[in-house]
Amino acid sequence: GTDVNVMAEDPERRPIIVAALERAFAVVAFNEPLAQRAAALLGDEKRAKVVCIPQGVMFEGDSASASEQTFCIRAACDLANDAVVLLLVCGLRDVKAPLFLAQRCGAWHARDPRIHLVVVGPPLDPVLHAKIEAAAAEPGSGLRYHPAVPHAALLRAMADADLLVNSSVSEGQSNAIL
Repeated sequence: GTDVNVMAEDPERRPIIVAALERAFAVVAFNEPLAQRAAALLGDEKRAKVVCIPQGVMFEGDSASASEQTFCIRAACDLANDAVVLLLVCGLRDVKAPLFLAQRCGAWHARDPRIHLVVVGPPLDPVLHAKIEAAAAEPGSGLRYHPAVPHAALLRAMADADLLVNSSVSEGQSNAIL
C-alpha cells in the first residue's frame, strides 16, 4: 500500500518502485483500486502480473495453546474489567500514526479514565517504539503497549476490545484486523 500510494508519488522513489514492480514475478494487491494503481505504474504489457487477492484471515483455534486461547488484553495490560479498550494492532511504524492516536485517546482518557488505547504489535521502528514506551509510561496517558502476540491470542484480544482501530496515513486497509 505505502509503496504504491505514497512512495510512487515521490519523484526520487518512483523509479525504484517501478523497477521493483517490473522485476517482480507477480504483484499482489489487496483491493482493486490498489491493483489498478500498481498496473498503471507497469504499463500495458506488464499489467497481467498484477493480481488482486482480497485480504482474509485463517484462524487455527484448535492448535492454539491454552494460554493463547485464554489471553486477555485487559489483564495483560493491567486494565480494569470495565476499561474501554481501543485496540490498534500493527507493526510499530510511523505510517500507522500511533502517537497521533495516543494524543487523541489521551484527551478522551482525561475525560473518562476508563478509556485506553492499547497498541499491540512488533516494534518495527526502534525510535518510534521508544516514543510509544515513553508515552505509555506517562501517568494518565491512557496508552498501553503490548508486544506482538500469537494469532490465537490476537484473536482473543480483538474479541475483547471495545473498538478496533485501523489507522494509517497512506494504507487503504490493515491486514492486522481483517
